[in-house]
Amino acid sequence: GGAGGGGPGHQDYDSDDNIEGENDEELRQLEAEYNKNLARANKAYQTRMSNLQRSKEEREQQHLKLLEKHQKELVEYEKRLSNAESEQTKRLQELNEEWEQRKRDLANRQSKINLDVVKGEIRKEDEEAALQQQQQQQQQQQQ
Repeated sequence: GGAGGGGPGHQDYDSDDNIEGENDEELRQLEAEYNKNLARANKAYQTRMSNLQRSKEEREQQHLKLLEKHQKELVEYEKRLSNAESEQTKRLQELNEEWEQRKRDLANRQSKINLDVVKGEIRKEDEEAALQQQQQQQQQQQQ
């Protein structure tokens, strides 16, 4: 039965409700814990992704700065290379001009020496001729 409300069937029903109620409460607790863990995991993931993105952006910035630095260094290197080539060309031209001038100076000195030698020989010949002429005159006077 059922009169009095304390029959065995009624108690079984209460017992089932309690079990079901406890199960529902435990399920709600498990679901709440699951949702909390899920939210924590998602937050951790979002933080990690955000940090990775920021780190990536920082590395990209550093990379761009390094590229700019290397580009500037390359431009400076090209300038130094160009200057060195210009200086070498100028130096070689100066050496060549100096060499040509020294050859001309030497040729001029040699010509002057040759001319002096020729002049000297002419003077010598003149002196010899004058001496011969003088000797002839003396011989003629003696005769």
